[in-house]
Amino acid sequence: MKAGFVIAAASTLTLGSFASAQTATTTSTKLLAAPIALNTSLQGSTATENTMPDYFTLRAGLAFPIDSSLSHASTIFVGAGVDFTFSNQFFKNAETYISVDWLGRTHGNARFNIFPLALNERFYFQPGATGKYGAPAGAAYAFIGLGGTIYDFSNSTFRFSGRVGLGTQFTQNWLAEATLYVAEPVNGVHADAIAAYIGYKF
Repeated sequence: MKAGFVIAAASTLTLGSFASAQTATTTSTKLLAAPIALNTSLQGSTATENTMPDYFTLRAGLAFPIDSSLSHASTIFVGAGVDFTFSNQFFKNAETYISVDWLGRTHGNARFNIFPLALNERFYFQPGATGKYGAPAGAAYAFIGLGGTIYDFSNSTFRFSGRVGLGTQFTQNWLAEATLYVAEPVNGVHADAIAAYIGYKF
C-alpha cells in the first residue's frame, strides 16, 4: 500500500515538473521570438522608408547673359552645379533639393564669379517618376527655386535670387536641363542668364 502511494506521488511530481518545464520553454520561446519579430518589422519599415534614397546630381554646361550689364563682363559663361535631392517628399510626384551653381566668365583677367544658391522643388510630368531610379528615359520635369546669389567680384556680395527651368532624362542617370537665373543687382550688374546643362545622377 505504501509502495503504491510512493509510486503515485512520484508520477504526479514527474508530470508536474514536465508541465512546468514545457510552460517555461514556451514562455522562453515567445520571449526570444518577440525581439526577432520586432527586428523584422523594423527592417521592413526601414526598407519602405528608403525606397527613395537621397542622391546627388552633377551638372556642366554654358550660360548666356540676358542682361547687358552682365554681357559686358562676358558674352558666354561656363556653368557647373551640384544638386542634393532629399528623400522626403513635400508634394506629390515632386522632389525637394538644394542646388549650388557656379558661373564663370570665359574671357577677361579680372575676378568675376557668380554663385547661385537655391532650395528647389522638382515637379515631374510623369506620375511615379521621382527618386534616383524612378525617372525613366524621356521623363520630363519642371523646377523652381528660391535662394541667393553670391557675386564674387573685387568683393563678395550676397543678393536674393531665383531660378526656374525644364529638364528631361536621357536615361535613369543622364539628364539635360535649361535654367533661367534671375537675381538682384550689385553695382548695376544683374546676374540674369539662361543656362544649358548636361547632368548625371549618382
